[in-house]
Amino acid sequence: MTAIRTWATSERMFRQLRRDPRTMAMLLVVPVLLMGLLARILPSHDFNQYGPLLLGLFPLLIMFLITSVTTLRERTSGTLERLLTMPMARTDFIFGYAGSSNLGGQ
Repeated sequence: MTAIRTWATSERMFRQLRRDPRTMAMLLVVPVLLMGLLARILPSHDFNQYGPLLLGLFPLLIMFLITSVTTLRERTSGTLERLLTMPMARTDFIFGYAGSSNLGGQ
């Protein structure tokens, strides 16, 4: 695993995510709406207790969803096979996608 290859994969993912408005909406709008909905539904003392826990859980869930959707998109378009035939370890691929999904959601 090399940092340059991992960063190159993350950079490629950033460029792909910027061109997809649905993904950007999922990254930016969905967590805000979910937290607003929970703040409206739950009593204030429950929201104050569980809100910080959920704020830590949402980025993890969104990172998983974005990584899964992007990997599926790569597989259906045929570029996943090209990526895996390059001199790149699978860990570079996985950490590159996970890193770009995590950093893109923050």
